[in-house]
Amino acid sequence: MGTVRSWALVLLGALLIIASVTPAAQAVTATTASLTITSDEGDPIGQGLSYSYSTDSGDAFDSSSWATAYMVVIAVRGNNGDEWNFYFAAPDGQTLAPGTYSGATRFIPGQRSGEPGLSIDGNSYGCNTLTGSFTVLDISFGPYNYLERFHATFEQHCEGVDPALRGEISILNPPAPEPLQLVVGVDPVGTNPVAGTATVHGTAWCNRSATVNLSVTLTQRAATRFEIANGSFFISFDCTGTVAWTATVSSESGGSFNAGRAQVRATLWGFDDATSQDVISTQEGFVRLTAT
Repeated sequence: MGTVRSWALVLLGALLIIASVTPAAQAVTATTASLTITSDEGDPIGQGLSYSYSTDSGDAFDSSSWATAYMVVIAVRGNNGDEWNFYFAAPDGQTLAPGTYSGATRFIPGQRSGEPGLSIDGNSYGCNTLTGSFTVLDISFGPYNYLERFHATFEQHCEGVDPALRGEISILNPPAPEPLQLVVGVDPVGTNPVAGTATVHGTAWCNRSATVNLSVTLTQRAATRFEIANGSFFISFDCTGTVAWTATVSSESGGSFNAGRAQVRATLWGFDDATSQDVISTQEGFVRLTAT
């Protein structure tokens, strides 16, 4: 038992490395999914037992694909507390497609040339080294390599032993979400409520719910041309639809903000979990500061 748990620790360490070097899309919960597993006597992962899970039985299936669509990752969480993780990877970063992938070895970054990758762990048990194969019966990617559906059979042998873990998994995901869109706007008139500070206003628009960041930089040249007021403002907030924002900026240079024209730059940005991309919107221009 101690040896098996050491395999699990090695596997989980490798998965942390995978997550750090490979850009994955946000995990998606399947609409319809099923998994059946049979384990030979002596197989350290399945412990010689059989397992069955489905969304109809209340079990959860979360999946994600990678930016190059070469690997599919599926996490199965049974309502009885069971936990399974599946990694199916095409060789050499190729796109995962229908067909049989024989000669698979445990997936790690830098998979040897020509070898597909496979890793299946369950209930904290995992392989240190493995051999196996899997057959992709059906797979479909949508926009930005969003995984729409996946159906495969698999066979895995830990540490070169004959007893195997075999099974079949199928998932159908909901439609792909729209890519995140952001728009930042700045009102043409601001205020100079306190000597040395300035307040500007604007709006942030997001086509769907997201946590976003806003930075505002304000610059004003004083009547004495060598004196410049310059300052910045930063805030993070949850955005859905149109959100009004207010930024009060204090000068961080030797000058002070006064009534008059000032140059403004507003940048709104957020990370799109669906596409694994940063989304940025910027507006630059001038704002007129009025005394209050």
